[in-house]
Amino acid sequence: MYPWLTHSLANFIALLDKARLHHANLLYSQKGSGSEVLSHALAKSILCLDSQQRTSKQGACGECKSCLLVEAESHPDLHLITRDKTQISVDSIRSAIEKVSKTAQLGGNKVILINNIESMSAAASNAFLKTLEEPTDDTYMVLSSCEVNHILPTILSRCEKHKLNMPTYEQSAAFLLAQNVEVPEESTLRAHGGSPLLYLSTLEEGGLRFDTFKNDWQSFVSPLSQVSISAFELSEKYKEKAADVLDWLYAIITEEMNKQFDNSQVDIIAISDWQQCQLAEAKRKVQQVGVNNSVVLGQLFSSYKQLNSKVEQ
Repeated sequence: MYPWLTHSLANFIALLDKARLHHANLLYSQKGSGSEVLSHALAKSILCLDSQQRTSKQGACGECKSCLLVEAESHPDLHLITRDKTQISVDSIRSAIEKVSKTAQLGGNKVILINNIESMSAAASNAFLKTLEEPTDDTYMVLSSCEVNHILPTILSRCEKHKLNMPTYEQSAAFLLAQNVEVPEESTLRAHGGSPLLYLSTLEEGGLRFDTFKNDWQSFVSPLSQVSISAFELSEKYKEKAADVLDWLYAIITEEMNKQFDNSQVDIIAISDWQQCQLAEAKRKVQQVGVNNSVVLGQLFSSYKQLNSKVEQ
């Protein structure tokens, strides 16, 4: 369990021990919080057959038959529903519903575990809604999402919602050190949503990284830069990482605004408006299927450079 999520797990275990855990729990957070690890730990704890050995930090005992089956990914009463390419299908929902309508094979609880619940198709959402309204005995639903605004309101209203915190910089630094990874500057971690997991993922993937983009961005916007790069060249270079780049750009501009807040020559309001409007619109566009990310980035970069030239005059 990630250190910044142990408190959340302890709260769930306390509710479980008091028989007060809601039948449908939605864990929502920013991307990179580690919510999937927590949701799996909660599901495992619900199924654990040795309640006396549960702990607030680790949850399930880890030694009973149920725990061993969960670890082996062969528990007959744990029904994990995943995306089929881009969405969660109605067939997978119906299959899980049919299984939990029967008696638990191990004689304990039954769990439907769904990460990225916002990916459910309309038909899947409607099928799942009936189970939320009329759950079968000893059935729990553990759900997680980083896009809670994309979940049907009717589903949200029938879940007990739990917001998960992102780690502090100190917690992230300690975690990365434990992984033998050099701790980045706080601004770099903010560019990865404050998540050491996303930062680690970027390192493991290789290729283009935040520090590379930051240098390229400075070359693009600074009139004093010795290296010239155009909006087209910049957008072409980073089009495959468009979603990440927009998060990085948000962090860079926020940092610059904080540094220059007292500089009367910089129009903080104009830049903030650009950040909240045009940058936010670009993030919405790159999430759509079939969008030319290079065009979206190129237009965004050009608009910022024009704005930056005006506020510096």
